[in-house]
Amino acid sequence: MTRELLVETSAGELRAALVEDGALLEVSVERRARSSLVGNIYKGRVLRIVSGIGAAFVDIGLDRAGFLPLRNRAPEAGQEDAADAPLTEGEAVCVQVTRDAIGDKGAQLSRRLSLAGRYLVYTPEGGRVAVSRRIGTEAERERLASIAETLAAPGEGFILRTAAEGVSAEALAEDAAALRDGWQGTIAPARDAAAVPAVLYAEPDPVHRLLRDHDLAALDAVRFADAAALAAGRAYCDAFAPAASDRLAPHTEPMALFEIAGVDEAIEGALSRRVSLPSGGGLVIDQAEALCAIDVNSGRYIGGTSPGDSALSTNLEAAAEVARQLRLRNIGGLVAIDFIDMPDDAAWQQVADALEAAMAGDRARTRVIGRTAGGLIEATRRRQRESLVQTMAEPCPLCAGDGHIVTAESVALEILRALRREAAHAPGGTLAVTASVPVIAELRRMQSEDGVDIASATGRPVTLHAEAGRRRTDFDIRVE
Repeated sequence: MTRELLVETSAGELRAALVEDGALLEVSVERRARSSLVGNIYKGRVLRIVSGIGAAFVDIGLDRAGFLPLRNRAPEAGQEDAADAPLTEGEAVCVQVTRDAIGDKGAQLSRRLSLAGRYLVYTPEGGRVAVSRRIGTEAERERLASIAETLAAPGEGFILRTAAEGVSAEALAEDAAALRDGWQGTIAPARDAAAVPAVLYAEPDPVHRLLRDHDLAALDAVRFADAAALAAGRAYCDAFAPAASDRLAPHTEPMALFEIAGVDEAIEGALSRRVSLPSGGGLVIDQAEALCAIDVNSGRYIGGTSPGDSALSTNLEAAAEVARQLRLRNIGGLVAIDFIDMPDDAAWQQVADALEAAMAGDRARTRVIGRTAGGLIEATRRRQRESLVQTMAEPCPLCAGDGHIVTAESVALEILRALRREAAHAPGGTLAVTASVPVIAELRRMQSEDGVDIASATGRPVTLHAEAGRRRTDFDIRVE
C-alpha cells in the first residue's frame, strides 16, 4: 500500500490531497481570503448571554460574534472547572475557535484552551491526561499516559496524538517543553495585558499545520509542486520531525501534480450529488444545515442469489464509499444513510459494522450510532471547517440555493392572476408585461395552443415583452 500527500500552491490558495494506492481519500483547500481560524485563541467580550439556548455570544473582532456554549448544569463536588465559571455580559473572556464560521453562523468557541504540537496537545488548565483512541495497543497507551503524567505540572494536562505512538520519552518531553514555553512566554502574559478584542495566538502557516496534523510516519512521500512550499515543509521537519525530512520531495514532471494523480477530476466529482458504485448502484448525497442525507440505490445491480443477498452486497459496497465520501467532502455533523432495505437483522449489523470499520481511518472523530426505528443508519462526523462544496462553490443565483426553480408555467399563471388584479384596480390603458424569455414564451404558447385570450380575461389590451437575463420569477406590469 502506497500513501502520499500531494501539495499544490497558487496565488492565495493551498491544496493538499491524501492519496492511497491511487485513490483520493482526503482533500483540503485553504484560501487566504477564507483561512481557517480553528485553534486561534482570542481575548473577547461577552455581548449577550442567552439562557434559553445555554450559550453566550462573544465579540472576538470578526464580522460575526462567536458562539460559546455554556455548561447548563452545576459541577459535581470536586469537579469545578474554570472553563465552566459563570459569565456576565460585558465581561472579558479568553476563548479558542473550535469550528470555523459556516454559512450565517459565527465561529464556535470554547473556554478550554489548548495548543497542538507534533505529538501532544497541551491543555494548560486541563488537569488530565488522555490518549488518542487510534493508538491501538493497551500497552502503548499505558506507556504514553505514564510519560505524559510525569510531564504535566499541577493543573496541566496533555492529550497524546496518534503521531506519539512509538515516540521516545525524550521527544515527548521536548514537545511538551516547547508548548509550555509558548503558553507561558506569549499567551499567558497577554491574557491580562491585551485590549479587547485581541488575537492572543494564531495557528502557524498552512504548510506547518498540514504537516503537523498528518501522521508523517504513515506516509511514503510528501510531494510539493511549489519550491516555496517545499522549503517551508523542510523547515518544519528540521525543527519538529527530522526523521520525516527525507519523505519530502519536489514534483519535477511537466504535467501538473494534481492532474497526474487524477485529483482534479476526483474533486470535480466530489462536488456532484451523485456517486456511482462499481456494481452499478449509486449514492445520492444531499447536504442540509441540520444533517447530511445519503440515499443508496441498487441501480443496475442484479447479482446475488436472492434479493436479500443483492441488497447486502450493494449496502456493503456503499458503506465503504459513504465513509470515503464523507472524508473526501469534509462533511460533518449528523449523517442519515438510507441503505437498501434488508429483512435480516444480522445483515443490518454487518452493514453497520462495515461502515464503522470504514470510518475508523478518518482523522476526524466519527461515530456510528446505529439503526433508527425508521430504518436509517445514523452516524456523526466532527465538523470543524467548511465542507468541500462550501469552500469551492456558492449558492445558485437562479434558485438562491434552494435546489429548484419555479417553472415558467407557474410564473405565467401568476402573471395572468396579477393582470386581472391590475385591470380591476387601474382601469384604462394597455397593460404591458415584461418578464423573462421562458415565461413570455409560455404565455404566448398558452395563447396559441391552449386558447387563452389574455385580453378578454382582463378586458384590456395586453402586450408581452421578453427581457434576456431577467430572473424567471421577476416580472413587471405597467399601464401604458
